[in-house]
Amino acid sequence: MAYDTKNNNRKVAVKILNDNLGDDEMALLNNEITIMNNLNHKHVVKYLSHGQADYIKPSGKKSVSYIALEIAEKGELFDFIANTGAFCEETSRYYFKQLISGLEDCHALGVSHRDMKAENCFMDEKYNL
Repeated sequence: MAYDTKNNNRKVAVKILNDNLGDDEMALLNNEITIMNNLNHKHVVKYLSHGQADYIKPSGKKSVSYIALEIAEKGELFDFIANTGAFCEETSRYYFKQLISGLEDCHALGVSHRDMKAENCFMDEKYNL
């Protein structure tokens, strides 16, 4: 989590990518940014911005590429299931409908996720995907 200093210090999720991206990796990153920028659905995490910045760790500072995304306050669906146990049928249907709704919108735009799993499903402050 980080704070977007350009937009009222709102909380954002930051996807940090390796430094020194090659041409092929940079093309994939730009493709991902273009795709995410075109998605607009209540059950799909929203793209906010991207860029390069210094990433400071105890071992030193390095320049990295990043993508800033809407934050999912309640974290991963995987962790929620791990902490609460298996869902009853009604709860499973609730989340499945949200998942399918978001995926349907992506597919309508010709976008495939290719890594759909509970670790890649995030929950907002109201526990919606």
